[in-house]
Amino acid sequence: MLVSSADALVSSSSEAEQKSEEELDESDSNSEPELEEPSIEMVDADDDLSAVVEEAMDDSADEVIAGDADSITVEPTLVDVAVPLLRRWWKADDSHLAATIPEFAFLSKVEVIRGVIVLSLSTLLLQIWNMLFGLATSASGIRENTVNWWNYFFVSGNDSSIAPEFSDPLGWALLIATFCILLSTMPRRPKD
Repeated sequence: MLVSSADALVSSSSEAEQKSEEELDESDSNSEPELEEPSIEMVDADDDLSAVVEEAMDDSADEVIAGDADSITVEPTLVDVAVPLLRRWWKADDSHLAATIPEFAFLSKVEVIRGVIVLSLSTLLLQIWNMLFGLATSASGIRENTVNWWNYFFVSGNDSSIAPEFSDPLGWALLIATFCILLSTMPRRPKD
């Protein structure tokens, strides 16, 4: 009796395995046909290699055309677009100034960098205008005198002279410092 029940269990498990294998074979035959595996074609020395390559390329192109259009994915390519320096400079948030003074985190904000650009550029232009044409008015009321910053802060008396005036050491220091600050707002790395 024990032998017959063990034989029945073994035979039923082998029948279940055969049924599951048959079901797998049927499901494989019902599934979509797989693409052909690439094969290597042996080329004789007399065959034209370029003709064989062109034929292989035509076959692969036909397979792609015959395939589903939704399954084709196109990788976007990076197009190196040259952005003008002034545009990158205006949009920069990683300036040399922020890298030089990392303690001041606010210097990495675009709005602050733009403010520094506007302030330094306007100071630079005003000092150049002061040196060449003058910002101060003369005794006659005409704006033709150059403000001599050194005399204004450190020497009492005459603080302006007839333009153009280039002998003001503090004026030159102001000109050079604002130019350096303006250059320090340039971006360290290009950005898009």
